[in-house]
Amino acid sequence: MRGVSRVWAVVILAIIVIAILAGLYYMFFLGAPPAIRPSPTAPVQTTPTTQATAQPVITTTPTTMGPPVQKITIITTTEAENPQRWAAVQAIASEWRKLGFDVEVIGLEASQVDKKCYYEWDFDVCVFGWGARIDRLDPNLFLGLITTAEIGKKGEGANNPTGYSNPEYDRLHDLQRATLDPEKRREIVYKLQQIFHEEAPRYNIYHSFVLAAYNSKKWSDPLVMPGNPIFHEWQPYFIKPSAGSMQELVYASNTEPDSLNPLRATLIFSWYVLKFVYDNLVRLGPDGRPIPWLAENIAVISPTEVEVRIRGDARFHDGKPITANDVKFSYDYYIKNNFPYFRPYFRNIDRVEIINSTAVRFYLKSPDASFITNTLYMIPILPMHVWGNISNPASLTEDQLAQVLKVGSGPFRNPVWVKKEYISMEVFPDHFAYRGLDIGGFKVPPIKVSRITIKIYGDLEGVVNALILGQADATAVGLLPGHVDTLSRYDYISIVKGRGFALDADLMFNVRRSPFDNKLVRQALLYAVPYDYIINVILKGYGEKGYIIAPVNRYWHNPDVLTYSYNLTKAREILVKAGFSWDAMGKIHYPANYTIKRE
Repeated sequence: MRGVSRVWAVVILAIIVIAILAGLYYMFFLGAPPAIRPSPTAPVQTTPTTQATAQPVITTTPTTMGPPVQKITIITTTEAENPQRWAAVQAIASEWRKLGFDVEVIGLEASQVDKKCYYEWDFDVCVFGWGARIDRLDPNLFLGLITTAEIGKKGEGANNPTGYSNPEYDRLHDLQRATLDPEKRREIVYKLQQIFHEEAPRYNIYHSFVLAAYNSKKWSDPLVMPGNPIFHEWQPYFIKPSAGSMQELVYASNTEPDSLNPLRATLIFSWYVLKFVYDNLVRLGPDGRPIPWLAENIAVISPTEVEVRIRGDARFHDGKPITANDVKFSYDYYIKNNFPYFRPYFRNIDRVEIINSTAVRFYLKSPDASFITNTLYMIPILPMHVWGNISNPASLTEDQLAQVLKVGSGPFRNPVWVKKEYISMEVFPDHFAYRGLDIGGFKVPPIKVSRITIKIYGDLEGVVNALILGQADATAVGLLPGHVDTLSRYDYISIVKGRGFALDADLMFNVRRSPFDNKLVRQALLYAVPYDYIINVILKGYGEKGYIIAPVNRYWHNPDVLTYSYNLTKAREILVKAGFSWDAMGKIHYPANYTIKRE
């Protein structure tokens, strides 16, 4: 019996050796199918089931395989500036690597991301954002982000750096803008959202819930606005100092403007600041309703004619009256200088005529449903006697700009900006709304803020600590979910929460470059985004899945548009359909004879 056992032992050992050799041969010469090759850095999904656990075996034929897809570089803001976006991009890159892509993430300061992506078009994928300024509840701007007109020229900084162009989409976008009936306009807006999501040259990954905080022992009754609830142009009128007298309101921020030149500024934070210095014909109330501001009255004469009468008590900071000449000059000046950031607002203006010293009439090229809520709200009124002699406003030096900014039209004057440290401005006591007013039932209280100061910190932790230590009164930027627990320990700090409609992670593909010129590739990559992980883990539940028009914007949001969900199986199937394949090492390749674009 012992001899027989030895024979069987030898046989079993031989079988084991053969199995090991076969496994090694398969591993090194045939390669594991890319469909089941996991990524060691892949985020753990919080959904009950994970599609990546059961992948089809994808076979490729080397003779039909094109060159390997080049490395994808994702440009986004730094971890210090936006930790949530940074973490989300890292999670996305990890999932894209599972598809065989080589992915690198580069973090830059916001102004550099803006420059690299919007001005230079030097990116493969860019993940940035669009703030939730209240005029953006109207769908015109966000839906216009992929129109041909918004591509502009390299170096202009226009709003569509993706390079995507679709004549039918352009036609529908123009049509919705010219459709004055809200219900008919909404039908067109729904169609635009369908095309936007299906073509996917850019896609918003998530909407963060808005979190802000203020010192409730020093201040009370802040006016909470959609988007940025505490830091906005209405706040100095509504927030009340506990001391009872005029007080300095100190904000804390971890970001600052790209410029305070109203002919160069393109970051939303820049315009939050500039709206304290320069007034507009219209402001928007908390519900998005237009409130006549410098305009005393607005009359729609016809679908293409709008007449505006200017307040007789409006003054510039040097005491000179604001007249029809200044209004016409301001609009003509932006049109003449073709300022790309404002192009969506002035593009439809045919001309501006002066009726008398306090009235102008706007003639539009076509009916414009967003003219009052967007154009009249966005274009600032500049003093003609100051800017009229400046032929090249974008070239102003910092010293020249400091002098020019001394004469504005808004409720605060003499802005001083020490970069990386603070921005400060004092109240203008001769402003027409200084003592409060009633505009068609919208009551604006007397202003109780003597000075606005915005302290700049290196990161959000600095912002939170400034609030805790009493160095700041309120936040000028959104907070993270983790900060809620921290700040809740202090009884003198109140937290404001709300759903958002900002494009917090606006993922843009440069369609001038392959493989992003292929719609199927764009769709596949969006199916490889771990949405649940981002919302439940990174945002800690303080957010929701992204759309171009957010669900909270109920009237305009189309709930039936194509929405992407995490599904690596589907992503691979789409890539196979597009003709892409994988080599033995799992690296993805172009189809044979694919015309590769690298602008």
